[in-house]
Amino acid sequence: MHDVIEELNFSISLYKDEKLWESHILLQRLIKEYGFEKMYKINPICMEIQRRAAIIKQFVNELNSLSIEEIDVSLDFYANDNCFATELKSKYGKDINFENNDFYSDSASENRNSFKSINNESDGDNDLESPIVDKYFDFNGDLLSDFQLEDCKSLIINTKPKDWICVTKKELFNLWYRGYEDSTIAEICFQGNINTNIFNVLSVFYERDLYKEWIPYFSFPVKFGLNSIKEIMHKDRLHIVTAIYIDIPWPFSNREVILEIWVSDEIAANNRIFIHASSIENHGYHPRLKTDIPYSMGYSNRANISGGGFVSPIDDNSTQILFMWKIDLFIDPPTFLLNFFLKIFIKACWEKFCKTCIQADKPNSIHKERINNNKEFYDFIRERILARNNR
Repeated sequence: MHDVIEELNFSISLYKDEKLWESHILLQRLIKEYGFEKMYKINPICMEIQRRAAIIKQFVNELNSLSIEEIDVSLDFYANDNCFATELKSKYGKDINFENNDFYSDSASENRNSFKSINNESDGDNDLESPIVDKYFDFNGDLLSDFQLEDCKSLIINTKPKDWICVTKKELFNLWYRGYEDSTIAEICFQGNINTNIFNVLSVFYERDLYKEWIPYFSFPVKFGLNSIKEIMHKDRLHIVTAIYIDIPWPFSNREVILEIWVSDEIAANNRIFIHASSIENHGYHPRLKTDIPYSMGYSNRANISGGGFVSPIDDNSTQILFMWKIDLFIDPPTFLLNFFLKIFIKACWEKFCKTCIQADKPNSIHKERINNNKEFYDFIRERILARNNR
């Protein structure tokens, strides 16, 4: 039993260190040998590890099914390979300190009951008698077909997607768009290269309250752009819930989106960072996040969005970004508004983002000031990038 405890503790330590997929591979090996319920009873955070791993696996699968020639994401890193788990153990094991075999958890008072709502729709006493099952992967580590990953039920659709439309195709930036039949759901996919290092790019992504530096606001010919951002939760290093408020033209209501954002560090093992963001539909206490989600503001509609992408270093002075988003537009947008969003707003956003990233480490940059003032966090980012360079 001691070996099981040590290996599960090691898996959880990787999760806490943002190495999500590596954590899942080790956990999945334990599940195959001892069963999911036993692992969950030792520490309920196993369900969250599996949930995030399922999001990563599904995202990669969807990217590879897009039939867009320019997009090719290798699946090798995400194979169900027990040899990889053994390699992880030998690679990281000596650096992990297991004190008294205590388990990592979200709080000192965490117990099985606090996670009841993760596994059950009801909160009745009988739920404690229900079998505890992995909702995301089968016994062999393959994705289940009937799971729900996101809080946004409105993004679950059964209609057929339309063909991808190439909106922009340039040397350093490509943008595609598609809708769905009989639906207000749309998808956007973009890929681009920025002539700066990955550290600068990650710093611009991280400083949420500085997004106005690169997300434009148009007053003419239509009102469109970022109004404000409010942070709701910041948990661990890279797990965030934030509210984003967006102005759009009359007669449509403004939009607000409550985004849960987390990161999976694959930089040393797979040469990229995975960033996931998905919106939260409902207000009130969120049992999984253990935080209160604010009510929607009366003059705006709460938008639903899910997606994410990869940030990958090409070399020391170049970084590639690949993102895909699914959005509920609520309406079938007029052609002029859709064209404005795709051809003007996103183009301006990309150009300002690139410029901000390139300037991020300049002496007079506000991002440089943030980097200097948050030395502990950014030193951690530097160490991760250095580990990739030395692999």
